[in-house]
Amino acid sequence: MFSLLIMIFNLYTAGRALQHWTDYKISSQWTILGFLGRLVATACITFVPWWYIFGFSKDDNARPAEINAAARVYMSVMLNVPLIALSFVLIPGLAEGSMIAMELAPFTIIPYMVSST
Repeated sequence: MFSLLIMIFNLYTAGRALQHWTDYKISSQWTILGFLGRLVATACITFVPWWYIFGFSKDDNARPAEINAAARVYMSVMLNVPLIALSFVLIPGLAEGSMIAMELAPFTIIPYMVSST
């Protein structure tokens, strides 16, 4: 049900952005608002139910220690997965981009700028 509300909100913000697609500033504001809304809603769906288990409640001893340990491991994985995924994407992208820039540099104006100084 909550995912349906997120989808409706995203459709609304996308529709508002498309209404002003010739004005970049207004269109980008609606697009960013839709993205932030989806990000906040997804974070709430994912993390808020685990805060109770994660150890911020007073009844921490009411559950078995195995459940608390599993919840803490789950939260650690969920918080570190985006960082790991970004490291797999960012570093090869930067390396490939610098290789392309080095290969294309002789065919641009840069050698002429260097030789004229």
